[in-house]
Order: sequence, then C-alpha cells, then structure tokens
Amino acid sequence: MPQTQPSTASATSEASYFHPERDCDLVMKGGITSGIVYPPTVLKLAGEGKYRFRSVGGTSAGAIAAAVTAAAEYGRDAEWDGKPSGFDRLDSMSAQLRQSGFLFSLFQPDPALKPLMDSLLEILGKTPGSQNRRRDNSWLGRAQNLFDIAKRTSPATASKGTTWGLIGSLGLALVLGTLAAIAFGIVGWLTGNDIEFGDYLLATGLLAVVFIVLERWLGVGTLAAGAVDLYNALFKMLPANLFGICPGHTPESPGKGPDANPTALTDWLSVNINNLAGLDKTGRPLTFGDLRQKPFADGRLPDRDRGEVNIDLRMVTSNLSHNRPYTLPFETDHRFIFKVEEFNRLFPSNVVQHLVEKAGKRPDFEPLPKGYYFLPDPDDLPVVLATRMSLSFPVLISAVPLYTISQACLKRHRPGERIKVSDDPNSKDLQQNWFSDGGICSNFPIHFFDSWLPTRPTFGINLGSVSEAVLKTQPGVASNPDAPRTINPEYLSATPNSSNLELERSQETTTMLNKDVYLPRPNDRQAPEWVDLQSNLLAFAWQMFQTAQNYRDNSQAGLPGYRERIVQVRLAHDEGGLNLAMDAATIDGVMNKGTAAGEALIRDFDLKSHQWVRFRVLMGLLEERLKQLEAIAFSTGKFDYENLTQNQNDYPYPYPDARHAQKAKECVDRMRQSVSAYWACTPPLDDEIPMPKTVLRTMPEL
Repeated sequence: MPQTQPSTASATSEASYFHPERDCDLVMKGGITSGIVYPPTVLKLAGEGKYRFRSVGGTSAGAIAAAVTAAAEYGRDAEWDGKPSGFDRLDSMSAQLRQSGFLFSLFQPDPALKPLMDSLLEILGKTPGSQNRRRDNSWLGRAQNLFDIAKRTSPATASKGTTWGLIGSLGLALVLGTLAAIAFGIVGWLTGNDIEFGDYLLATGLLAVVFIVLERWLGVGTLAAGAVDLYNALFKMLPANLFGICPGHTPESPGKGPDANPTALTDWLSVNINNLAGLDKTGRPLTFGDLRQKPFADGRLPDRDRGEVNIDLRMVTSNLSHNRPYTLPFETDHRFIFKVEEFNRLFPSNVVQHLVEKAGKRPDFEPLPKGYYFLPDPDDLPVVLATRMSLSFPVLISAVPLYTISQACLKRHRPGERIKVSDDPNSKDLQQNWFSDGGICSNFPIHFFDSWLPTRPTFGINLGSVSEAVLKTQPGVASNPDAPRTINPEYLSATPNSSNLELERSQETTTMLNKDVYLPRPNDRQAPEWVDLQSNLLAFAWQMFQTAQNYRDNSQAGLPGYRERIVQVRLAHDEGGLNLAMDAATIDGVMNKGTAAGEALIRDFDLKSHQWVRFRVLMGLLEERLKQLEAIAFSTGKFDYENLTQNQNDYPYPYPDARHAQKAKECVDRMRQSVSAYWACTPPLDDEIPMPKTVLRTMPEL
C-alpha cells in the first residue's frame, strides 16, 4: 500500500495509532452487552501500547469485538490517504455505544415477538425501571407481578384476558348459582319450602360480583391469555423466526439498497465493519481474504504458499445439529450450503449478493436446487457473516441455518459421477443445520493462536461476574450505589492445590484480588468466586449450566503460561450480560474497566517473564513424556515401532513412500539416544513445575 505524508487533519491519530512498534494477538470472551468493555481496551493497546494486532479471535460478543478490531487494523493506515484511521473510527463507534438507549435499540425484535421479549426482560429485571419496582415474592404476589408485567408489555393480551376473565366469572357464577338453586330446590321440595326465582338471580349476581372482583385482583384471565400467547410464541412463532426473537436485520424498502444508517444489530455491524476497514459502507463486505492478504508494513505481500497471513481472524460457532463447535472461517472445500430466501431475512442485500456471486465452486456436484448455493471459500467469506454466526445468543437472536448433504445422496451415485442433489422438497438430500452462539461450546477460546514457545504475546480478556451478594456485604455499598465496589474475601476461595499459602494471604495478593480489573502474575493463584447456592434449586440448575459451559475455558485460563497474559475484568450483576438497557453511567463504568484492562496489559505484562514460564512448563512436560516413551517403546518393547514402520502399508494412513517411514524410524532412534543421554538423567526438569499441573493432550481442532 503506497504511503505518503499523512494529512495534517490527524496529528493526534498519527501519535496514537501510526507506526506500531510491536505485534500481539488478542482473544476476547463472549457476554452479550459485556462486549462494550472491549473497544477501550483495543484502543489503549493500539494507541498507547503501540501494538499491531496480528491475530484476533473471540466468541459471541467477543466475536463482534474481534471483527471490529481486525477491521480497524485493516484500516489503520487509511489516514495516509487523507481518511481517518480505522482506530479513529473505532473511537467514534465506541462513543456511539456510550449513548444511553443505543445498545438496547440494536436488539430489534420481530413485531410479533416483541411482547415476548418485553415480558422476558421484565421478569429478569433487565428493562429500564424494572429493577426498582417492588416485588412480592409470595405465590400470590408472584401471580400479581406476572399480571402487572402482562399489562405493561402486552396490552392486547391483557385486554383479551380481561374479556376472558369477565366471561369466565359470569359463566362460573351462573354454573354455581344454578347448582346452588338445584340443591336448595331439592331441599325445599323435601321440606315443603319454595325457592323464589328472584333469590336465584340475587345469589347468582352476588357470586358474579365476587368472582369478577377476585378475577380482577388475581388477573386469572390475563394470566390464562398470557399462557396461551406464550405457548404460541415459544412453540410456533419463535421456530418460524429461526429460533430467535431478534433476526438482527430490518427488511429493506423495495427498490432500495442496504440502509447506510442501520439500527438492527447485523445491519449496524455490516456497515461499521466496512467503515472501520475504510470500505464503502454498503458496498462489497470486508472478507477474511482482505485481512489475510493485506500488505505488511514494509509493503511486502504475505506469502500464502508458506502459510503467511497478515491479520488472522477466527471465531467460534456452535452447530446444534452436529452437537459440536466449528471455527470460522470454515476450511477450504467445506460443504456447507445456504438458502438465499433464509439469508435475506438475516443479512443486508449487499452481503447476500456477495455470497451468491462468490459461491463455492464444487466440480463434484451438479448445480444445486434453485436458491441454494455453497458458501464461499474462506478468503471470500464476509467477516460479518462469521460474526453473526458466532453471536446468535439462544432465543434472543435468531440462529443461522446452513445445509449439509446427506450420505444417502452420496450413495446414490457411482464413483466419479457428479452428484445431483434432489430438488424434491420431501427429499432428505439436504440436511438443515442450526448454528447458534459459539459460547455454548467455547465462550473464551484462549487456545486460539497458542504456541509452545511464543514470540509475541497473545493477550486474553476474561469477563468475570460478581454476584449481588458479594457487593451487598460491603459496608456502605447497599445504601450508597456510588460507593467504591470492592470484593468481599469471604466470597473468594483459596486455590485448593496451592503450595504457597503465605503468598496467597500476602497483602499484595489481597490488594490485587479486590480489584475490578487486574492482571495476575505468573506465580499467582486466581481466587475463584464462591457461589452460595443457599439450598436453592434454580441457583443449583443455573450454576450447573455455567459450569458445563465455562469449565474448560476457566481451567485453561488459570494455567501458568496463560494466566499472566489474561486480564481479568469483573462485572457486577447490573453490568453487561442481558442488561440491554444500561444507563449512561453504567455504560461509562463498564467502558472505564475496558480502559483499565488495556492499561494493565501495557503496564504489567512482561514478555520475557511469560516466555520463561512457557519454557519452564514445556521442558518439564517434554521430559515427562519422553520418559514415558523410553519406558514403553524402548525398555519394554511393548510398542514395537521398528516392526510398525516396516509393515506400514498394512495399516491405515501409510506414509507416501518407504523414505518417509525410514525417516520416522531414524527420528525415533535419535530420540532414544537423546532420552538415554539427557532426559532420563538427573536433575529432573519437571521438579517443582509451576502449578496447577499442565498436561500435553491431543485435541481436535475446532
């Protein structure tokens, strides 16, 4: 990219973002609205830290942050052409997110599902003013709370319920009055007394008045109407809206292109990703290939034959139909198919048009049925598509449907014959796959961009939660919301496998653990928050889900060689998450934590110390594994590698020729000599290895 003198319009930008001095990678955690913490961190690292982002990854809200970071890095040097830098534009985007109500406006529900969204947010206490409303937790009080919510969020349902309640009250009074009249009539006949018709009417009328008053007080009719509407919304309308309340896209006016000032989440993302990259807001979308092929700072193009890329962007999505996560972008020559009709409901027209024009070419297949196309290969895949697939928060945001081809379809064709997918709607040739939030499987993919011996830092930003109980136990916090929020150590646990209790109870460690934002040292223990379940079944179920979702990421983030590069950001119960309607002060507080996170990484991270810890851990693990190799393959002979390499053609996955097999045997022979000469002798390198203990394990690439 040609570079000339920058315009004088942005001396501040030049000082802040031009001429980065060092490279870094960045991985960010999911958390819905918690993602507003990330732009200030990124701006701090890009400006004051003088970091260039080479690899960026994340999940859900972290995927949004990763996408905008990569786009801003792509457009970092745009100012050389007289335009604002990508990070200047990210600063403006961050300011937009600070506006009260803007964040909430991005989550636009389908009109038919708006009452469902309003009701759910009201029940969870996530709408403006809902947290301040007094709630009665008795059974009767909870029914009244639901009645009040129905009246506020769905007047039509409340009106229908009132009518149902009135008709039901009159019908019940009529039935009971008639039964009472029959009973008294029988008694009167037996005793010789007559029941006057007027008495019957009076009794029925009194019963009707009582039932109507009770119904209006309890709201039974409204609750019944609400239950019917809830059933229809959850089991009919929600699946029809691709299993989500908010599709993320607003249909465009006939004859007009995508809106340059969008308000729905996906449309807003599409425009802003292009804007950050310096592209036409509503033109061709930014692709993974654009990021990978961007020239380096010296003007040299990445050597793709050697696997070089400039900006490596990755995200995680969850395929519910395959019960597994996938990393985006997909591998080259994948077989995922999209349907134009469905994508028109989810993405702006410029994105869908690009997908059709760059659809994957699959020579082994006949043209697909009308309206179906293979997704483009990785370089042509739009960044906004992958971002949207990663952030499909269940129920809140619609899932993204893609299709695979069934094995039954493949079996119908002879080897070498081009495969034809049936266009019969009843055919099972195409299997619909539902892609939902990546956080279901991996909410903090800190394994991205990992290496045994890193040459640059891979920073992580971990969003932790602090329960309301932890804050309310602090003196003055419950009565004064502006009081400094510190963490009560009664709700933090000592690490069970700690070997240094003196370090854990030192003043320095205590001071660090009390902070909202901190970067652990390599030899620190992360004190996990202890959650008091208080014999509450709902709390037990919620923590069960939280543990299943996050245990892998949390465990890995606490390992030596990881924890000292992951800044911890603690968010209170009213910050981020499903708090879509945070006020301006709360948003500022969250973003200030993002700035503090960037400052902590710049101030406290030591690359040399990190490299030493990684080296220390790796050497201990290699020694442990090589000793096992010596014991199994060399000393006992139970693993006969010489015989295996000699007869490799008898087994799956043989080497291409005998030279490869011979090289493998010679390599093991050299390792055998090395183990005997170095690894098996004293002193042991795995002695007093950093804790908690790490293992080398073969894992599938997502």
